[in-house]
Amino acid sequence: MNLFKVGVLLIAVLSTAVVAFISCAKRPSGKFWYLLAALIVPMALANGLYWSAVWLTTDPSAIGDYKAWEFVFLIPWFIAGAIPSFAVVLVIRRARSNMSRSSRTE
Repeated sequence: MNLFKVGVLLIAVLSTAVVAFISCAKRPSGKFWYLLAALIVPMALANGLYWSAVWLTTDPSAIGDYKAWEFVFLIPWFIAGAIPSFAVVLVIRRARSNMSRSSRTE
């Protein structure tokens, strides 16, 4: 497996797990907070994964090479993390609304 596919898989799994944890651990009011988490977490993870090679190297000339390829990696990695994160947010919100409806009717 190449680096691009590994990054897609890693960002998708990690961002989904982090957003699920945030959505289950906190009960923020309103939809906006969930959607914000589903956007920020994948972007932060994709950015961190991409630039970690530059941060961990001692070669300052690597920055120019990485800047040239930045959007080729960051955009697909972000999308790969954002789509399952939004799906998790929708599933958790729907489950919570069903639970609140069932507790009201009892």
